Amino acid sequence: MSLEVAKIKGIPIKLHFTLVLVSFLVAWTLAVMLMPELYPGLNIFVYWIMGITCAIILFVSVLLHELAHSIVTLRYGLEVREIVLYIFGGVSVIEDQDELASKDYRKEFKIAIVGPLASFVIAAILATSSWLLTYLTLGSYNNTENVSAIVAAGVLQYGALVNALLGGFNLIPAFPSDGGGILRSALLRSKNDYDKSSKNTARIGIAISYGFIGLGFFIMISGSFISGIWLLLVGWFLNSSARSYLEQHQLRSILSGIRLGSIMNSHIIAVRKDMLIDRLIH
Repeated sequence: MSLEVAKIKGIPIKLHFTLVLVSFLVAWTLAVMLMPELYPGLNIFVYWIMGITCAIILFVSVLLHELAHSIVTLRYGLEVREIVLYIFGGVSVIEDQDELASKDYRKEFKIAIVGPLASFVIAAILATSSWLLTYLTLGSYNNTENVSAIVAAGVLQYGALVNALLGGFNLIPAFPSDGGGILRSALLRSKNDYDKSSKNTARIGIAISYGFIGLGFFIMISGSFISGIWLLLVGWFLNSSARSYLEQHQLRSILSGIRLGSIMNSHIIAVRKDMLIDRLIH
């Protein structure tokens, strides 16, 4: 369930409903809970401006992350069918990506690593901008009279944090995150077996997902319910994605060596168009 919102370099950009939901949740959480705690004494309208701006930054950050993948992909002469932005990131749907990975692990590595690198670069730029703002205003954004400095500081700090988290999350060695592609390219380099490398990467991702789920339950029991729920969601997302990829890969492997003629029905029964139906049934 996704909606096309734009086209960049001919690539449809689609927004999944999960990102829409989390954007509203981010805006509400920041406006009602986090920003009032960090910068007390402001008008609620100002907090909502900060929350909505941060939600927009989340959307743009995920988009730039995926565009980095797409730009490198296009340079290799492959087609990017679409970019879909989800709750935990995005996916660039690339034509013949598996064929590329099986033939050249270096290209898969470069396509996979450029996304996290882009996020880390954006995080560094925003963090530096936040530091410069603090230096130039001499900490005056802690004064409620300097509202514009407060808004800028909060937005820049959130942008730096969300991009650092986005880059770090995508380095988790599990499909469909970029870390899965990085791990597979490393295994492929050492073993030179695409099928085995793909299966091992998917299984490692499943194992990691159980670790997130277990940690989420432990944190919930310890008293931090919201943090535990988020870790459970991350674990569920990684588990379902890795299992889905493993099933698709196994099906693709089974069907790859089978010719169409061996599975199609070549025994065709023809009847005359003037034949009565009861005669046909008989």
